[in-house]
Amino acid sequence: MKNLYSNIISQSSLLIEKIFVQIFFPSLMLFFWGKENFNLWIFMFSIPSFLSLFQISIISPSRNQMSIIFKNKKFKLLNTIYQNAFIFILFNSAIIISVTLIYIFLNLENSIVSLNIDLIIITLSCSIITFLIGPFSMALTYKGNIKKYVGSEIFFDIILSLTIPFSFLLLDDFKKVFYIALFVYIFKILFKYFLINDKHLVKFVNFKFFELKVFKKVFNFSIGFNLDVISNILKGPGLIFLLGTTNNLSLTGLVSTSRTLFYFFPIRFLDILYNSYYLEITKYFRLSKFSKKTLNFYLRFLLFVISLLIIITIFNNIFGLSIYNYWLNKKFSISSELILLITLDVFLVILINFITLPLKSINKYNIIGSIDLFMNILTFVLIIKFDLMTDLILVFKTILFFTSINFVLKFIINIFILKRFIK
Repeated sequence: MKNLYSNIISQSSLLIEKIFVQIFFPSLMLFFWGKENFNLWIFMFSIPSFLSLFQISIISPSRNQMSIIFKNKKFKLLNTIYQNAFIFILFNSAIIISVTLIYIFLNLENSIVSLNIDLIIITLSCSIITFLIGPFSMALTYKGNIKKYVGSEIFFDIILSLTIPFSFLLLDDFKKVFYIALFVYIFKILFKYFLINDKHLVKFVNFKFFELKVFKKVFNFSIGFNLDVISNILKGPGLIFLLGTTNNLSLTGLVSTSRTLFYFFPIRFLDILYNSYYLEITKYFRLSKFSKKTLNFYLRFLLFVISLLIIITIFNNIFGLSIYNYWLNKKFSISSELILLITLDVFLVILINFITLPLKSINKYNIIGSIDLFMNILTFVLIIKFDLMTDLILVFKTILFFTSINFVLKFIINIFILKRFIK
């Protein structure tokens, strides 16, 4: 329980910081740099997130395995799993960036590419750094204590969110701001590297530790998890990227800010409970204590989460429009209907996350991830096929429809599998 409380405090600190950043960063950017530059920033930094679609994430499955192995004191195997994950990420990142660069140079005539080629190269560099930070973050969290990881995230989020808007006072060209961002990213990866102090790990990549057998085992665990990650990217940065590449750059700021206030804030808030409980459930699994007693605790916890969701949803629909307009000084025009659609969607998304939490903690991602990916692909196919990008109400109605189907399927399947697992 002591570790649980420590993680809750750490998660709470991260939440407060994220709220601070997501409230003040858009308003500061709009104030100093204007709506057009803000839209450009949002679009450009959707590129690293979009490229994550093609990054086969092996971090969470590897971390889960490292947690189990550390508990069993198999330290050689612990380092082997860490190094195998690192090596795979390195090669995967190299392939993604290479293919992206080829695509860029084959499409130099595209207006978006030709006008912002230097900015795209910088954001690609930030993508590489983001990919390589993953193993270092894994090394900082696999023991179940996340204080160092959270502290470093808070530190660099604040630096980035303050230096970018206030660079207006020193720079006369918005494009120069992207070089500042790149410098912060470089500083971040170096800081995380030196933050690792673990006698059991060779903290930088070393190819002599590569073992195909171990790699295959971890990779198999990652398949389902990646389906879940890809679907989340499609629904978040993927939507922003689609808007930008379909010449709807003017809508990127509206979608980003509305989802920040009504979608990501509730998720961030409840992530405190989610991530803290996730770690504890994983611990129960390794100790073979995942029993009906644990299930009863989980169900009571779920009722508490639902109660919070109802309160958040009602609050956002009563006060959301006024808060949004006051927050951004009416720079963007948003309707009550759009707020309702977003809040209903996030209600179901958060509920899905908590319903499937026990299965995720034991790496049962395949079914969950497959449903997520299928539903989000169907969403995007319909949006593109019927050219809905100019009507945000239709876009979010489509998203809500498939989220509802996702919820029903997850609810039924999760009950069936969980009962069988407990037996």
